[in-house]
Amino acid sequence: GDQLEEVMGKRTRAIERKLRQVEQLPHEESQKILPIDVEDDLTDY
Repeated sequence: GDQLEEVMGKRTRAIERKLRQVEQLPHEESQKILPIDVEDDLTDY
């Protein structure tokens, strides 16, 4: 169990790091990479 948690923790941190990098991109850049309307996405929740 411990090893799985360790691996998942590393993966989760890696994903969070990636997400922070994406959040730091200018809006135009992120639109090229993720051609979705983020504002529409957020209002669904």
